Amino acid sequence: MTFRDLVHADIPAALGLCRASRWNQIARDWEHFLRLSPRGCRVAEVGGNVVGTVTTVRYEPALAWIGMVLVDPAHRGHGIGTALLDESLHLLSDVPTVGLDATPAGYSLYRNRGFEEDSRLSRMQCLSPPIPAPDSSVAPVTTLEAVASIDRQVFGADRRFHLEWLRDGLPALVLTLGESSAYAFARRGARFLHVGPVVAPDSAGAARLLAACLRQAAGQPVIIDATLHHPEWRQRLEAVGFTEHRPFIRMRKGPAPAKQPHPWEYAIMGPEFG
Repeated sequence: MTFRDLVHADIPAALGLCRASRWNQIARDWEHFLRLSPRGCRVAEVGGNVVGTVTTVRYEPALAWIGMVLVDPAHRGHGIGTALLDESLHLLSDVPTVGLDATPAGYSLYRNRGFEEDSRLSRMQCLSPPIPAPDSSVAPVTTLEAVASIDRQVFGADRRFHLEWLRDGLPALVLTLGESSAYAFARRGARFLHVGPVVAPDSAGAARLLAACLRQAAGQPVIIDATLHHPEWRQRLEAVGFTEHRPFIRMRKGPAPAKQPHPWEYAIMGPEFG
């Protein structure tokens, strides 16, 4: 087994790993990782074939994120995922706080590497979402200035480069609620429209933003990585047909950059992004 930097020519192999694990990423996601971290993404090779990946994103000098710890099903159980995690931690050894979203299967591994639990998340999916009636109070975001300022407070670091990427990919699904500080984004995936982040002062506002996203989805399957600190939020999701696909545990190594989750955060951008 050898390790090297992930390069653009590896994207087809990385997508093959995604499809083998039924993950939702598309080529545009991998291109985004490489653009942000050209020396911060790694692959594992066996016999000249890519069998695993890991990505890293640096948000600010004090915070970075690990994602896409992905191993070919045929090569699991041989320590490749652990080795990739160690590769990423080495790349980020100068960053005080490193975050990731773990599955229950990886929880003990991350604990052994010094990560602590911050909060719990639930990936909810709706295979046949309803098409809600129009809501005149929900409108496209015209400028990212105000959204980026609020998002920095909610996430704990500046991630405007992600918000711009989301807007450029699907501008019709960059939405705000009236004159409030609520907003929602979404992106296309291989199997689902992925809604997130969703930020609102209350679950009613978050639900209205989600309804507008569902209307734009026009019946396409949808996933959302929902926070669980407001019990009524999950009830609202279930009421429109969402069911839990799998849980995630938000974990951190180092001091917390902000309260997790922020009271206004109803859905994260995604476990690979934070």
